[in-house]
Amino acid sequence: MKIVGIICLIFFSLLQSCEKDDCSNVLCAPNSTFKFELVNTNGENLLSNGTIQMSDIRVINTDNQSSVEFTLINENSNDLIEINSIDIPIGTINYIIQASEIDIFGLFLINERNIGECCDVTNFSELRILDSEFLFDETIGVYTFLIE
Repeated sequence: MKIVGIICLIFFSLLQSCEKDDCSNVLCAPNSTFKFELVNTNGENLLSNGTIQMSDIRVINTDNQSSVEFTLINENSNDLIEINSIDIPIGTINYIIQASEIDIFGLFLINERNIGECCDVTNFSELRILDSEFLFDETIGVYTFLIE
């Protein structure tokens, strides 16, 4: 009889620990990021070699002319411009990325945010790079732009 009681106690304890509202044990996927590299004709990263300073870079929402937050990150000794998807408003987005007030490229996005029980996910139904040639490295997720 004691064994049945212990088994019932363990069973009810497990049921209580599996409440639907408890997201403390859920690991959500990281947000998507857009990473951009600016290089010269020799393939040198222009941010890493000091030709372009971070203060020269601007990301502008062309719909309302507001500045968009971005970060400068370093991966494998290369400085990259990173825009995090959590900072991107939902809907249709038009950005211009500038260096020293010169338009480098446009970024057109259509996205939606799906609200999950524990995690929210941003899905991009369309992404286009405008007004520039680029290479995309799928293995590291970096868009590389040639600046002459």
